[in-house]
Amino acid sequence: MIIPLPHFAPNSEHCFIYGPELSQQTYAAFITIPHCDLVFPQYAERGVILTISALSTTTIQLIAAEDVGKFAAAAFANPMKFNRLEIELAAEWLTFPQIAQQINSITGKNVRSEVVAQGGALSAGVPPYLIESEVWWNEVGYSAADVDTAKSYGIPLISFIDWVQMHKNEIISSLP
Repeated sequence: MIIPLPHFAPNSEHCFIYGPELSQQTYAAFITIPHCDLVFPQYAERGVILTISALSTTTIQLIAAEDVGKFAAAAFANPMKFNRLEIELAAEWLTFPQIAQQINSITGKNVRSEVVAQGGALSAGVPPYLIESEVWWNEVGYSAADVDTAKSYGIPLISFIDWVQMHKNEIISSLP
């Protein structure tokens, strides 16, 4: 079953042209901690990543924006190697509790993941577009990315824990 996400529709098939014969379609949404109040409003207020239903066990794909840039640079440097490839990028798969734990281990802050029932998510402050996304994550998810395949291109990918370390000061300043 595929759940349509109206807010993704305008962005779901961006085509970035890197050269005459090379294009890449991307289907990922990126989030940076200083701006994550758009997706997790309770994060900046209480240090909470509030999710719905089964998301405490659902894994999501994580990729650093820097890694996307590395692949784009590699495509410019060697266009024939990447010609007509569609590469689904993910450095790793983590649950929201694992994400919170890794933030805590580096920052010393008390970030936690809390789960609310889907029916109570809106009144708990979860934005409607995030509820749609989380239902989709739970029922469909980003199943295309294969971490081993992404790593097979020889481009080092940043783990989430390393990303947190790199952005530690930004993360700390974004928390209560």
